[in-house]
Amino acid sequence: MRYILPLALAALTVISPLSAGTYVTTSGVTKELLKTDGTPHPYPGSIGPYAYLVGADLSGADLSYADLFNANLLGADFSGADLSGARLTNADFYDTTLSGTIWTNVISQSDYDAIVNERDAVHAKFGSNLIAVANGVANVSVNIETSDDLSIWTTGGTASATVDVNSDSQFIRFSMTDNPDSLSDVSQLSHTQSWSQETSYKRVALIKYPNSDAQSHPVLVVLHGANSNAYSMMSRYLNLDNYILVALQGYDNRWNIQTESTKADDLDYIESIINQLKTYSDVDANNISLLGSSNGAAMVNRAMIELPAGTFKNAITLASQLSTDQYNNNTFWGDDNNDGSYDTSYTLSQELRVLSLHGENDSTIPYIGGFVNWLGRTFIDAQDSIFYIAKSLGYSGTQATGTTPFINNNIVKYEYFSGDVIHYQFMGDRADHGLSGFRNDVLNIIDNFISDGI
Repeated sequence: MRYILPLALAALTVISPLSAGTYVTTSGVTKELLKTDGTPHPYPGSIGPYAYLVGADLSGADLSYADLFNANLLGADFSGADLSGARLTNADFYDTTLSGTIWTNVISQSDYDAIVNERDAVHAKFGSNLIAVANGVANVSVNIETSDDLSIWTTGGTASATVDVNSDSQFIRFSMTDNPDSLSDVSQLSHTQSWSQETSYKRVALIKYPNSDAQSHPVLVVLHGANSNAYSMMSRYLNLDNYILVALQGYDNRWNIQTESTKADDLDYIESIINQLKTYSDVDANNISLLGSSNGAAMVNRAMIELPAGTFKNAITLASQLSTDQYNNNTFWGDDNNDGSYDTSYTLSQELRVLSLHGENDSTIPYIGGFVNWLGRTFIDAQDSIFYIAKSLGYSGTQATGTTPFINNNIVKYEYFSGDVIHYQFMGDRADHGLSGFRNDVLNIIDNFISDGI
């Protein structure tokens, strides 16, 4: 009798219908699209690099190690899906549903080092760094060699030290850096917070170091949109390789603006990470930019208004202008208590530079402003919003008229202060919330704006 159940299950497996959908893995293998419970998934399409998955229902799908490079995932539903090991570089996650998504090993440490840091060849470690502990003591001896061209090495002496180990550890290990004050060997920074939802909660910032020989580097700090994450946001800007790229993570994949599920003090988190960055010798502390998309852009607007002058230089927003909570009666307002009440007046730092980008066919945050029912907030017209910012920074002229400085006439520029305050209007069918038709244009505009201010 004990063999009846396995045989029955085997029979069920044989007659189960095949899924109509397939996906390509990061190793190039095409696999049947299943649910995480092993049953066929109803999605009928083929999934792989450059896939167009706008609005696709992939909830509960097993997409472990899927190759989603440059895929358009705008509005797709990945709730409960397994994205372990998936390649997500340049994938568009705007308005994507990610609740309950499995992210185990989305980027392994080795992949993260290879793709994000790309520093192993420069900072190669020679010799063993694993030392045995005997009777609570480790004796460390280092042979020092010198070279003019990395091909011929000459012994230059030795250095030794005795390390006391106050534990039951059997081994110690060490690493070397060419500059202990350099950010080049740092993959993460963190800040610990406690609030109504968490106690001693560690919030991490991911670091990607640039491919540049400069002694100091400008910094671009990026904030993802609602339901997205730091990894996805970082992947969108990897091509801006002249900057130290820092990706922050919102609690519950959101930033605390007013009605979001998170009640974390995001401004404290942002300020702490930026202040930590400024302590490193290879960080250009005078050229730090804060960029956000959608919900992240709303947080950039909060930071622009509420953080102390000099915290960062450039405020860059994609797809979210000021709301009437943040600006009314010719005054900027902040939410000092993180309770959704914008009742503290502020004056903008006069050293700020501001760039805003918005699509006229944005159905999530309307370009022309107005009341957004699902948020319960009223937004200012995008062109009026940048005009009010310019006036607060000392501009006294009339509202700017648009110019078309690019070959693509669907990009209109509104400029103040010779380029220190700029708004770009994107037009056409793909001028949506994610600016999906203008990815390269957006990167070039951001790069040029930051570079012009250095």
